[in-house]
Amino acid sequence: MIIKRWDTKEVIFELECSSWEELLKGALKAKISFYRADFSYSNFSYSNFSDSDFRGSNFRGSNFGYSDFRGSNFRGSNFRGSNFRGSNFRGSDFSDSDFSDSDFGDSDFRGSNFRGSNFRGSNFSDSKHQYKIGNMREWKSMQLDTYMIVFNEHTLAIGCQQHTIKEWQEFTDDTISKMDTNALLWWTKWKELIFKAIELSNTKG
Repeated sequence: MIIKRWDTKEVIFELECSSWEELLKGALKAKISFYRADFSYSNFSYSNFSDSDFRGSNFRGSNFGYSDFRGSNFRGSNFRGSNFRGSNFRGSDFSDSDFSDSDFGDSDFRGSNFRGSNFRGSNFSDSKHQYKIGNMREWKSMQLDTYMIVFNEHTLAIGCQQHTIKEWQEFTDDTISKMDTNALLWWTKWKELIFKAIELSNTKG
């Protein structure tokens, strides 16, 4: 079995084995770089990926449930439609990655970096709280009239619109009005409360 780069199709690791799990274990033991590796539609549940380099990799549609990703680098990776339920991501770098439509329920994200990542349509619910998105620790959520609002310290998603908090603060009325019917009326009513909620959630103590 082989692991290839998704962009150049170059073989970065090869091992005579019968499962993806064995292939992964061999690659991790060999301490190879998984930079831009193609793991799409693979099953790696209950695997250990800690302290590995996965920058720019393609994990689309894969199953990584209950795996250990502590201290790993996923910057710029594609995770669309993947399952990471019950996994440990503490201290990992997910910046500039695409996690849309993925399942991260019951996962631990403490100390991780999400700057610039896309989580549209993803599930962060846990076994105690069935939020559509937002685990109420790293990601907070609330419903205000028409729209679901989800945010962390860097990013704010309102309905289908996701931008940095700074971008939301600088949007003109014209930009907001083009986002949706009656968007400007809604935004005028709720924006101060939203920014205050973000400020309070990032205040320790």
